[in-house]
Amino acid sequence: LNLDHQTVILLETVQNVDVFLDGSRRVNGRVVLVDSARGLAAVLVATKNCPSTCAPIQFAQDRVQYKQGDSVMAITGPSLVSSGSRAKGAIANATPQRASASLGLAESGAGAPVFLQDGSVIGVARSSGRTANLVPASVARAFLREAQAERTSKSIAASDSLLPTWASKALT
Repeated sequence: LNLDHQTVILLETVQNVDVFLDGSRRVNGRVVLVDSARGLAAVLVATKNCPSTCAPIQFAQDRVQYKQGDSVMAITGPSLVSSGSRAKGAIANATPQRASASLGLAESGAGAPVFLQDGSVIGVARSSGRTANLVPASVARAFLREAQAERTSKSIAASDSLLPTWASKALT
């Protein structure tokens, strides 16, 4: 989950959040760890409410290299008002710890996985706008390892409640 500064401050004070799996279903998520410097949060969700098509996205290994000018695509998730989008662009700059891409992402695109043409997930969009800042895969993987250690050390379990919700499209 990728967040702006105000949301990070809020998440540092709460334990549970609503997570939308698609445009019409939400579940309860447990906040495991927040990294305010990078705008990342690890939220634990019970997978029993996830459809069979739901699968975690694997980040590319460090050997997958990308450079300025490489074509990329960010896929945003569905919401109550949108079925999601596929923003296409190019890497604007890249270092092992930082990257940016000209994706023209809407505000809801922060947190979207960013793919190379071969399907490798090279990072997560940290910001929206014409040029999106990215959290590289290596940084995100390290954060997830830290979150897993935090979950284990504190015995944090997922909440398995499916929250009431409403249809994303009008019923006729």
